[in-house]
Order: sequence, then structure tokens, then C-alpha cells
Amino acid sequence: MRALINRYLGRAARLFNQIGLSGLNQLFKRILQIATRDKITTVVEELVIQGPAASWSVLSEIGAREFEPFEVELFKESLAPGMVVVDVGANVGYYALVAATIVGTRGRVFAFEPDPRNTP
Repeated sequence: MRALINRYLGRAARLFNQIGLSGLNQLFKRILQIATRDKITTVVEELVIQGPAASWSVLSEIGAREFEPFEVELFKESLAPGMVVVDVGANVGYYALVAATIVGTRGRVFAFEPDPRNTP
């Protein structure tokens, strides 16, 4: 079973944290972890990104295009077709996928993530 995380879950999580109900987020993470077999998927700009339930907040921000908007645009502007990109600490791989769409088939992207839960 795969879950598609959307912007509403991320907004709900932030609201729970703001009003002092962060324990609910932990409960929801555990339920998601069990229900999805620890694999959560989101889609943004035709990119499919999968990660563990522990990353559901980041994945929901990515899906809602609210994840580091300034940094993502700056990163995109620094890339060109044919470049080589190294992403160390890739987490769920969002920056690596963004880079791959820009550098194209003539470029290369190498992404490294030490946490095995963040690899599909």
C-alpha cells in the first residue's frame, strides 16, 4: 500500500505543533508507518518521490511546493544542461531529482544518503 501525502497533512501537522499537540503527530506517524509499510509517496512537477513515514512532513511540504522555495529556485538557477551534480545527504532525493531534470541526459547526478530508510 502506498500513501500519497498532500499539503493538508503537512498543514495539520504544523497546526498540531503550534497548539501544543505534537504528540498527535507522533501517533499519526506511527499509524502511517504501519499502514504504508513505511513507504510514503508524493508527486510534484511530475517527479515521484518516496521516503519513510518519518519523512512525511518533508514529503508533504515538497508535494505542496512549500519545501525551501527560495533554496530550490536558487538551486535550479545554478544548474545547466550537461552539468555534474553531487548531492551529499540527499534525504528523500528531491534536490537530486530536480537536478536530474535540468542537467538532462548529458549531465550526471550522484546522490548519497546514509540513512537506509530514505532509499526506495
